[in-house]
Amino acid sequence: MLSRLREADVVLMGEVHDSTPVHRKQLEILRDLDGPLVLGLEQLDLDKESETGSNGEAMALDARERAERLGFDFDGWGWQHYRALFELATSRRWPVWPLNLSRRNAFAVAMTDEGQWREELEREQVETIEAFGGQLRLPEGSHSELVTDLQQAHCGRVDVAMARRMARAQVARDMLMADAVVRARTTFPAHPVIAVMGNQHARRDRGVGYWLDRPAMTGTGKMLAIGMLPIDSIKTLSMSAAAYDFVFITEPVERDVDCDTAA
Repeated sequence: MLSRLREADVVLMGEVHDSTPVHRKQLEILRDLDGPLVLGLEQLDLDKESETGSNGEAMALDARERAERLGFDFDGWGWQHYRALFELATSRRWPVWPLNLSRRNAFAVAMTDEGQWREELEREQVETIEAFGGQLRLPEGSHSELVTDLQQAHCGRVDVAMARRMARAQVARDMLMADAVVRARTTFPAHPVIAVMGNQHARRDRGVGYWLDRPAMTGTGKMLAIGMLPIDSIKTLSMSAAAYDFVFITEPVERDVDCDTAA
C-alpha cells in the first residue's frame, strides 16, 4: 500500500472524524511518506485563502496559528482530533489546502428549492458544477444508495425527502472538493496531494474520486482512495468493491449516543 501511495499524485484518505483509531492510523501512514506534499483538508472551507508556497509567511506560524489563519473550527471539528495533522504539516513544511464547501453554503444548497441552488454559490463554484453537467445528482443507482446511507447515518431519523436534499449538498461538496484537489495539483505540480476527508467523500464509485475521473477534471494523475472504516459502521454502508483501493478496518467509534440507544 505504501509503495502505491508513494507513486500516487492524489490520495483520497477517508476517515471518521471523531475516531481516535482512525486518526492514529492516518498519522502512521503520513509519517511514512517522504518528500514534500500538499495536505488537503475537508475541515477547511473554500472561502478561506489557500497557502500557495512552502516557504512563505504561513510556514513561520506554529500549528495552531496556521489552523486559525485557515479558518479551522476548533469546537466544531475538535482540535484534539486534528492538532497532530497540523503539527505534522508544520514540521514537514507541507502547504495546507482548503477543500470544502462551507456548512452555511452546503445547508443553503440542501434547503433551497430544486434548481435554485445556483443562487447560493459563487460564480466559479457554479461553473465547476456546470462543467460536470449542471445536475447535483449521481447516476440513479449510486444516488439512491447515497440517499439510503444518509438516512442510516442519521439513525433513520430523517425522511427520504430530507435525505434527498442532503444528498444534493453532498454531491455539490464532492464536485467542489474534486475541483479543489485539481487546483492544488496545478498550484504545486511537483507535489502529490493527500486529501483528508470523510469516508463517504473519499469513495471512487460515487464520492470525490468519482468526479475526479470525469472528463471535466484534467491533471489528476494517478489517484488512490483509502477507506478507514470502524467495524461497527460497515453494516450501515452500501459498499462496493470499487469504492476504495485499500480499506482499513478499525475499532468501533466510542460515542455517548448511538443509534441503538438514541431516543
